[in-house]
Amino acid sequence: MATTSLKHQPTSGPKGQSQGQGQAPGPASRQPPSPSAAADERLHRYVNGRIIGLRVNRYSWWVHWRELADYFLPRRYRWLITPNLMARGAQINQHILDSSGCIFARNLGSGLVSSKSSPIDRWFKFKIGFFDSTQTSPTSLWLAECERILYLIFAESNFYTSIAIFYFDLVIFGTASMLIYEDFENVINCNNPCLGEFYVDIDNKYRPTIFYREFTMTVDACVKEFGYNNCSTSIQALYDDPGGANLTRELIIAHSIEPNDDGRSREFGFSTHFKFRECYWEWGGSTSTQGGATASAPNFLRRRGYFEQPNITGRWDLVSNDPYGRSPGM
Repeated sequence: MATTSLKHQPTSGPKGQSQGQGQAPGPASRQPPSPSAAADERLHRYVNGRIIGLRVNRYSWWVHWRELADYFLPRRYRWLITPNLMARGAQINQHILDSSGCIFARNLGSGLVSSKSSPIDRWFKFKIGFFDSTQTSPTSLWLAECERILYLIFAESNFYTSIAIFYFDLVIFGTASMLIYEDFENVINCNNPCLGEFYVDIDNKYRPTIFYREFTMTVDACVKEFGYNNCSTSIQALYDDPGGANLTRELIIAHSIEPNDDGRSREFGFSTHFKFRECYWEWGGSTSTQGGATASAPNFLRRRGYFEQPNITGRWDLVSNDPYGRSPGM
């Protein structure tokens, strides 16, 4: 059973503040300054350049992941982030003739779930100094109540489903990621980007604190998630189409999470109070697959600051300063 110091334990997901329509911020959040057009332009140029640089560094891993996916887990890998694929439900490949490897990987992932994050067992415990949740002092009773609330949040949200996917990705590809956002209905909501969508880099302490990704969203989902007024005029026109057919049309959205300690917070329109900054922006469409809409005016769908990192990146075995891990299958 893991013992966690309470002062380092997030209780309800990362707390952040967004600009524009989005999920409700935590009570301790502060409103960042409104970004100017010049700040948008600088940030747009920076994040587009960063994601292209990360793509170059990831290339050898990207090719290796595809080979692993062919034989172990073809449904959890994206070779190219391409919108409006009409054959995504078709048979992916004919490489898997013997499913033994798939079964072994699934058993290993299941073992990690049951031993590290079991939905039916107590797998963490709070402790402050010499007090823990098993004693009868007022401090211990408060710790026990905090534990009970967290176990309830994990059980009522999609945390256990997401952590199972996280472990399964980890044992096959050696790297896995999970986003944890605040949610009004379930307190937290978790999301698992698949391999091929995201990019990881490390900081000076070898921690995977830089996270970028490209993914697809339908026009309807994009407007509901980020707000009509935060979307570009092209997305608004698709959403306003009275026929309704364009609501299912997919777009490529880019996403970044990185530390906010590089001295460029003000330059990019973020408050220096936040430890991490996040932004979503329109990256490309069906005619600009993974190319990035760098020539167009910057259009950020959402900008946020966080006091805690809103994503988890797990890596299996590490070699020197590699940003990505190596799995047993590699």
